Amino acid sequence: RNKETTREVKGLTSKTRFKPHGVICVLGPYNFPFSMANSHIMPSLLAGNTVIFKPSELTPLAGIAVAQIWQEAGLPKGVLNCVTGDKTIGKYLVEHKDIDGIFFVGSHKAGVSILQSTVTTPNKIVAVEMGGNSPLIIEDFDESKEKEIISLIIHSTFITSGQRCSASRRLYLNKKHISILDKLSTVLSNLKIGDINDSPEPFCGTMIRPEFAKAVYNKVQELVTYGAKEITKCKISGVNETIVSPTLLDMKECTNDDDTEIFGPVLKVYLYENLNEAIEKSNDTKFGLSAGIVTQNKEKYNEFYLKTKAGIVNWNQQLTGATTFAPFGGVKQSGNYRPAGYLSADYCSYALASFEVEPDQIKLANTPGIYF
Repeated sequence: RNKETTREVKGLTSKTRFKPHGVICVLGPYNFPFSMANSHIMPSLLAGNTVIFKPSELTPLAGIAVAQIWQEAGLPKGVLNCVTGDKTIGKYLVEHKDIDGIFFVGSHKAGVSILQSTVTTPNKIVAVEMGGNSPLIIEDFDESKEKEIISLIIHSTFITSGQRCSASRRLYLNKKHISILDKLSTVLSNLKIGDINDSPEPFCGTMIRPEFAKAVYNKVQELVTYGAKEITKCKISGVNETIVSPTLLDMKECTNDDDTEIFGPVLKVYLYENLNEAIEKSNDTKFGLSAGIVTQNKEKYNEFYLKTKAGIVNWNQQLTGATTFAPFGGVKQSGNYRPAGYLSADYCSYALASFEVEPDQIKLANTPGIYF
């Protein structure tokens, strides 16, 4: 997309070119340590930058493997450098004077910290993707598609144990379809969770760390104390207590439903009577990464699409999943309008304008008031 252009302007040659920023720091997440890292590494390199890649401290070996693969592919030594370490290393890189750009995927808290650290350095290009609290609206569907809709809900929320930033965290269900909750909870109760080598193959696996599983469990218990009801109970199991059972929460009587992302297999359920109410409530969040609606009516989808502020808006499709041929990122407090994927090449370089004249074409400017 960023290609050189040449135009003639009043007898002059005007050129627009693009230059790399210089040294880009890529800070990768733990849940997609390969793909999300490469969605920033690839366009950075293509634009001519060098890259310092710091993988999540929870997945350092995956980060090292990414760097090794690039080296084996023939990338010159020193063009991509992998540095492992905890958040103190990340902070050092973000604040280093020789870093020209920071590309980050991770938590809202960490992303805001990066933005705050770079507020006095506008020379640094910053792209942050900071998660979400994404809604999925079930407005209407053909009863013969009930299994498909249940599968869509499960894949939107519980795949990879809910450890996806675009996962649906809030389910808005039209009251006329309330019966689907019983069937959804039955399927969730029988959902196989386990090791990748288990047979039969599980649907999803563990949380990445025991403390992360405990944090999800504690948040559910906090909501229960405020009146939320567990349609399916939240339980911790597994050898290292890293398996969290798929949890449905009825939020009707919850008195303190804060707008936070529960990064795990938890789905809050809300009932509604009309679509305008559902859209209004689904938009009532500081986040704006993804959103989706299930409806047979294209006009209803168009209304939802126009009124929803998010970087990803799906129709009759799960919220999780992405392609590098499309942008991936959010708005509001989910990102800063610099999505990864296809469009990221646009911010991996900067535009430079030139007027150019060949030596023998230099002319005397006919400007009044100058005397030779």
